[in-house]
This record gives sequence, C-alpha cells and structure tokens, in this order.
Amino acid sequence: MLEIQTDNCTGCGLCSEICKIKAISMGKDALTGFSYPHIYQEACIDCGLCERVCPEINNVEKNDISGQKIYALIATDEKIRMASTSGGAFALLANEIIDMKGAVAGARFEDRKLKHRIVFEKKDLIPLHKSKYVQSDMREIYKDILDAAETGKKVLFCGTPCQAAAIKRYSEKKKIDNNLIIVDLICRGVPSEKALELYLMQIESEKGSIVDKIDFKDKSKGWHSIGTYYHCSNGISFVETLEESAFMNSFVGKGEDLCIRESCFNCKYKTQGRVSDLTIGDFWGIKDDGWDDNKGTSVIFVNTETGKQLMDRIKEKARIKEYTFEDVYPGNYKAFSQLSDKTKEREMFWKLIEKTDFREALKKCVGGCTIDKT
Repeated sequence: MLEIQTDNCTGCGLCSEICKIKAISMGKDALTGFSYPHIYQEACIDCGLCERVCPEINNVEKNDISGQKIYALIATDEKIRMASTSGGAFALLANEIIDMKGAVAGARFEDRKLKHRIVFEKKDLIPLHKSKYVQSDMREIYKDILDAAETGKKVLFCGTPCQAAAIKRYSEKKKIDNNLIIVDLICRGVPSEKALELYLMQIESEKGSIVDKIDFKDKSKGWHSIGTYYHCSNGISFVETLEESAFMNSFVGKGEDLCIRESCFNCKYKTQGRVSDLTIGDFWGIKDDGWDDNKGTSVIFVNTETGKQLMDRIKEKARIKEYTFEDVYPGNYKAFSQLSDKTKEREMFWKLIEKTDFREALKKCVGGCTIDKT
C-alpha cells in the first residue's frame, strides 16, 4: 500500500487515476489547501500499482544533457509576445500543434480554481497562456490525454516538472508516449491555491467587489515588474507590481517560499537534465543588447529529438539565439537548486493568514517586511 509522505508527495494525482478499483481519492489539506491522496484501506486490494507508477517513489528517466540545446526566443508576432508571460514560446508551440490537428493540455482558471484541460482549437488556447502561480488540479487530464492520443493525435502537455514526470509515467504505462510531447516549466515551486484565495478575499473586502479575473505576469508596467492584474465585478481594475503584492511576496519576494508546497523543498527535478522534450521559462538576466527590452524573453531547452522536431517547426516564427546552461543559471538559479528550509516560518505563515491581514501575517514571518495596499 502506498505510504503518503507530505515532504515528497507532489499531489500529481496519478495514483488516484491509475487505481483500478478507485480506492484512492485526492483531498485537500485543511491547513495549506494542497491536495494529497487518501487511501480507502477497506477497499484497497494491495495490488501495488499505485506504488509502481508513483513518480516520487520511482525514478523517472531524465534525458541526457549531452545533446541538449538552449535558446533565447522572442516571437516575431508582437501580439503573441505581449499576450504571453515572457517571449511567447508556449503560444508558438501550442499553435503549431493545433495546426498539426493535434491537442494541447495546459492549465486554466475556472471560477478561480486552476485545472488542467485539453483543447483542440486555437481559440481555446488563450486561457492556457501565461503563468498561473498556484498548483493546478490534474485529476481529469490523464484520461483526456489518453483519449486524444489513442485516436492518433499528437498531444502537447505543458506543466511543472513534477507534473511532467507524472504524465511521462502515465504515457509509458498506457503506451501512448509516441503521440505525446511533454513541455515542462522552469519552476522554483508551486504556491497554494488556498493562500491565493485568502488574499483575493482580502482584496475583495478592501475594494467592495468580487475579483472576477486575475492575470499573473501582466506586462503593462513592464516584464520586470512581475505584475498581477486584477479585475473586479464593479469595473475596478488595477495592477500590483511584485513589490506591492503580498501574495507574490509570499512566493518570490520578501517572504519567498512561504506559500509553496512542502515537496518543493525536496524536488528531484530541479536539474539541467529534464524528463521533458522541451523546457520553457523566462530568460531572466539575459545580457545581450536587443534581447531584453522589458517586454519578455523566453528561454527554451531542447531536450530530445522530439523536442527538436517541434522547435524546428516554429523557428521561422521567432527570433532565436543559442546560449549555454551557464548563461541561464544565474537568473534562474532557484529553479535549479534546492530551496532553504523554512519550516518554522511556513508553519507560522499558514496559521496566521487565516486569522489576520495577509500583509500583517507576512510582516510577522519576515522581519521588517511592509507592503502597502494598492
């Protein structure tokens, strides 16, 4: 029987999906809001299937870095670039797959809940664009990917490195890996949906209106601002920069890593070698003139021959330039190295945010941290 350890379970839900008798369900931790498996012991037949597929218990083979190529990328279509988190890498890849009559699986918000969904038309790609700084629900995507791949469609999956590992294990088990192209994100860790919801509720109280849209990495104040756009049902809209957002500061700012999942502190996928065909993210710290105009620049790792073939198809739609891992690492080092232990601060943070002002909770956990209301 699967033994659940919160310090390494990523909440991918593969064990729940693969259980033939449905003896495993995913439930949210009351304190943090992160999902973990729950095993109905009276129903479990001890077949061991969940243990054999778990990407944390088992090693998921990573690609050899000897043939890896790394590029800076900027979509030549300015509309695509400005509608993207960074330089437009995901949009170009996803559009190409749809042009190939394939399908794209990515994360989108539905009533402020982030879920992985599969789409087949370009008009449905828009909600999948851009970063979403909470962990997505993967429970329904496995079967959707299987159904599409079994019809012969090429399926592009995009998610965090641990989600990519789960999809790779699943595709190998179901023998659909030849029809699957896996894209993972440069990722330092995943924030809690519960933390975001508590922050949005506080904003709603201050603004007197429901937040009906949130858009991370808004570029209206520039790519470097790491802005978050909010729209309220009463018509009010505003953008918080990284310095102004208490939620973002609990993730990447002054209180960095307070709101992320426990397993992110022990991530085994924060390496140059990846389980995916392609890896995409922001090319923070790029130095060359003309490659950082504060509008967003992507970095893309080409990890496999499958990834190379798709990259070759989008080259004419982008400016690209080859770089090395050593060029990428300084601006993204926390996505390739283990985070510092913050057990005590995180325990305090989770207890405080339900009882007090989000900004005050952050201040108590991070000495001297003050963030004014927008």
